[in-house]
Amino acid sequence: MCVKYFCVEILLYGCYTFNTALYYIRKKEVKYKMKKILKLLAVSAASTVLLCGCGEKENYISESQSKNMADASGKTSETVSSEPEKQSGVQGEATEYGTIASLFADPKNPKEHSEEADLDGDGAVEEITLIDLKYNGGDGGFKLEVNRVQNGSRKEIVLPDNYMEETGFPFESRFDENGVKIMAGEECVAQLSNEDLKKHYIEKDMKDVIEQLGKKETRGGDVISGFAVTPSKDGSNMLAVKTYLSGLGGHADCLGYGIAYLQLNADDTWEVTYGFLLDD
Repeated sequence: MCVKYFCVEILLYGCYTFNTALYYIRKKEVKYKMKKILKLLAVSAASTVLLCGCGEKENYISESQSKNMADASGKTSETVSSEPEKQSGVQGEATEYGTIASLFADPKNPKEHSEEADLDGDGAVEEITLIDLKYNGGDGGFKLEVNRVQNGSRKEIVLPDNYMEETGFPFESRFDENGVKIMAGEECVAQLSNEDLKKHYIEKDMKDVIEQLGKKETRGGDVISGFAVTPSKDGSNMLAVKTYLSGLGGHADCLGYGIAYLQLNADDTWEVTYGFLLDD
């Protein structure tokens, strides 16, 4: 600001000296005032040069300030984005996954029961039965059966090949130095970082387990422990079958649930996809 005022003063004084010199020339007093005229013209010229220097200095200061501000923020005005910061929830972050309560009202206390629903859209209902195998630990262990009920008869529908009564669906948790990958066979359906796991153990009041983060360990999932009838993307019914997954704290440490989504085709084959839901 001070530089600007100084430049204006120089400009005004330069104009004054130049006009004064012209006045003496017009009055034809050059002979008697030559020294004074030359002095005035010299001052006027010096003022012009100094004014140009001030303008360059002002530009330099402006550019210098802009550079300093850019260095302080790490960004220039051209690199600042008007877009809001992306929210967390990208692949591999716990915030990406829902919780088991979104499908099951009481996931920790499954019970043997049957339910009817039209799974293939043919108008006839299928009977889905959860049979208690009397397993201890986790959410227990159950067997799944699906039968078609039509005209008073029941026909069993064979479940997908990758389902086994003794082991359920092929879920496992693979821990390593980066966190844990939730696998269904060789398909990675979810990934949690060590920071996600640390938060999990703090919330579960299992802080002693945090010391184990980073070690390599693989833990298999339990047998199935419940199902829910839920709508698919095309509006038809499908089954969501849950598998209890334990963490580094042992079997009592519920890391979350592997979910097998089963959609029945008209030829009694199944479309199977996998997902993951966090524990509540």
